[in-house]
Amino acid sequence: MTPSFLGIIFSFAIIAALIVICKALQVLIRPILSPLRYVPGPPNPSIIYGHSKEFAKVGFTDLMMAWVERYGHVCHYEVFFNNEHFVTTDTRALHHILTHGDIFGKSGRTSPLLGRGLLVTEGQARSTKPRHVMNPAFGPAQIRELTSIFVEKSLQLRDIWMSKVEQNGRSARIDAVDGLGKMTLDVIGLSGFNYEFDSLNPDGKPNELNEAFNVIFREGKEKRTFLSLLEMYIPQLRRFANMAQDIPENQRMSDEDILAQVPTFLAAGHESTSTATTWCLYALTQAPEVQRKLREELLGVPTDTPTMDELNALPYLDAVITESLRVHSPVPQTARVAKKSDVIPLGRPFVDSQGQVQHSVKVRKGTFVIIPVMAVNKCKEIWGDDAEVFRPERWEEKTPDGAASVPSVWKHIFTFLGGPRACIGYRFALIEMKAVIFTLVRAFEFSLAVPADDIVAKSVMVRRSFVKSEMKKGAQMPLIVKPYNQ
Repeated sequence: MTPSFLGIIFSFAIIAALIVICKALQVLIRPILSPLRYVPGPPNPSIIYGHSKEFAKVGFTDLMMAWVERYGHVCHYEVFFNNEHFVTTDTRALHHILTHGDIFGKSGRTSPLLGRGLLVTEGQARSTKPRHVMNPAFGPAQIRELTSIFVEKSLQLRDIWMSKVEQNGRSARIDAVDGLGKMTLDVIGLSGFNYEFDSLNPDGKPNELNEAFNVIFREGKEKRTFLSLLEMYIPQLRRFANMAQDIPENQRMSDEDILAQVPTFLAAGHESTSTATTWCLYALTQAPEVQRKLREELLGVPTDTPTMDELNALPYLDAVITESLRVHSPVPQTARVAKKSDVIPLGRPFVDSQGQVQHSVKVRKGTFVIIPVMAVNKCKEIWGDDAEVFRPERWEEKTPDGAASVPSVWKHIFTFLGGPRACIGYRFALIEMKAVIFTLVRAFEFSLAVPADDIVAKSVMVRRSFVKSEMKKGAQMPLIVKPYNQ
């Protein structure tokens, strides 16, 4: 090698070493200069890993709940290389975060599962237009028209479970995760895409898309682009396009935008609703008197095929669904990232590690803000000492003062969030859940097939149920189903 070439290599090595040293210094200095350094939180166990290994071991949701309980309504923690995350259950802070999309947005990262749909993209022109265009499709009038699909598929699931019971004798052990997953997939296929997945058909071939969902959520990782799965199993989507020509330009979406929403609505509309309904059935097994009282109300309706208005006219059904969604939120947390530095106001002050009372929290650009949905829904300061108890009667009482300040699109619970990026399909989910619970509880008595302490929850986008002693079987909720005889 010539001396000049060696000199070039040496120069590059020096530059690389300086870059590494600068990055290392940034990592070391970051917590010293951080505006969150005096905010309460767990001590950082590792400069390199932060608390990431704890999340992998304990589970993000459970650890987050424990920290909120221990450190209060504001806290912070570190992940890889001293990168900070801020967590709060303060309702004023959450309102500020959720209503200032110009400051706190989605990370903008593309998800292999969800692509660039509404759940992933920033609140800018790319996602604002699709949301604006699609909002009318989720209004009361549209959901009223779809209710017959919800009821039809609920009745089909009821008949399948009844057949299993008859084959087995007086009762049968049934996995609610499997049945409800197939039912909600059929619903989203028909109501969203006019496509019949036929998942519930016992004589049909196994549905490959439903199996793909099970693999994704059972294993906890995304192995391939979700849109490729859809195109593989639904040939029509390969030429899915924005066909309507009589729509004004400001109401049109590009083919790319339309395709981006397909995985979102299938994953969110199918998986989150089936998970929420599964936990509702679980809650009813743990509260036999609630189940009895609910059934009594439902049997007072003189039809198996109620309309949306008839479902909404059942107060105890509404209370049961609301309370289940509060206690067992299917999506336990979400996040925003600060696109610029900001001062977050607080409804309640906190005492920092220096003993100073603080009425706001400063965050710098790039800070991840964790929105702990489940922690807010179970916060004792908001809901009282029985916040973790499934008690539908609380919705027959006066709303707690603290709950009234929760930034929510529905009923003061945080499950569907609030602000301009609140869940666009909350009405769809609520009526679908009501239709399923209406149909199944009228027909069956439910009990848990395993001890309650054997049921555990694991979050893979949604908080799915598992049997601790049967983890290899994947997500399941084994129920003993017995026909109800009046």
